[in-house]
Amino acid sequence: MVVKNKNGKISMVSLDDPRYLSGELVFVNTGRKLSQKSRDQISLALKNKIWIYNDNTKKVKKISKENLEEYLSKDWKQGLKKEYNKRKNNVIIR
Repeated sequence: MVVKNKNGKISMVSLDDPRYLSGELVFVNTGRKLSQKSRDQISLALKNKIWIYNDNTKKVKKISKENLEEYLSKDWKQGLKKEYNKRKNNVIIR
């Protein structure tokens, strides 16, 4: 996990690092505020997107709403199953 200390020094530690668990180190984006422009850009990028999952392959995807019917006909279901997300170094791999 990418963290920072009280002086702003950035480093990478494991999730079970005692300094992270004690609060001495915090997630690098803690306290960061996004500008309105950034929030608008994120909102636009996520507009008309939807999560789907497949019980057979245990995978999740984010797709355009336009493609939903195509995926539903191929055994995908609408929604997000968090247990299907695979994590590596606290980053979700899809």
